[in-house]
Amino acid sequence: MGLMVMALLISTMNFYLSFIRPVLFRRWSDYHFVSGYPGIGTVLVLLSVAVGWSSGLLCLLSLIALLMNTGGVPWFIIVTWSDTSLWDS
Repeated sequence: MGLMVMALLISTMNFYLSFIRPVLFRRWSDYHFVSGYPGIGTVLVLLSVAVGWSSGLLCLLSLIALLMNTGGVPWFIIVTWSDTSLWDS
């Protein structure tokens, strides 16, 4: 459960950096996008699911963490799915 809490914290931070922070700080011209910790949230989710496989709550929290972790592997696939330069040879 400790791994899942860390994964949720990192996922929440990545969600904030991707969607909330740009809206709050858009008025400054020198605003730079910050990616956070892209792969760490996904790794923590995978580790916590591997350790606590039989817990339904843990599986639900891992799904929430994966959806909120905008810098992780699932979001990379979602964002680049229609980009033909990456998937077609």
